[in-house]
Amino acid sequence: MQTQYALKQAGLTLPVTKEFQQHITTLLANQVLQKITEAVVINFRDPDYSAESGGFHPVEIRFIRKNNEWYFDYVTDFSYMGRVYPELEKEIDFCWSGNYV
Repeated sequence: MQTQYALKQAGLTLPVTKEFQQHITTLLANQVLQKITEAVVINFRDPDYSAESGGFHPVEIRFIRKNNEWYFDYVTDFSYMGRVYPELEKEIDFCWSGNYV
């Protein structure tokens, strides 16, 4: 039997579709997580993304577990910054534990 997880947000509110929540919930439920696991980080990467040609930005999402429920901790969108020597840097950062955007 798969464990069902609820994704929660406390403090800041970021609109998240039900479809996205279902995909993340399924992903978490299909992982073998130890009971002591307190956090999970999911990275979304487009292998074709580059400073020259653009593409989908890399996104990192961290969830923390409290009382067997998963809460959003942060969502960070990265993009290349700079012209001569572009570097991958945070472009947008939502952080629930730090209570900032």
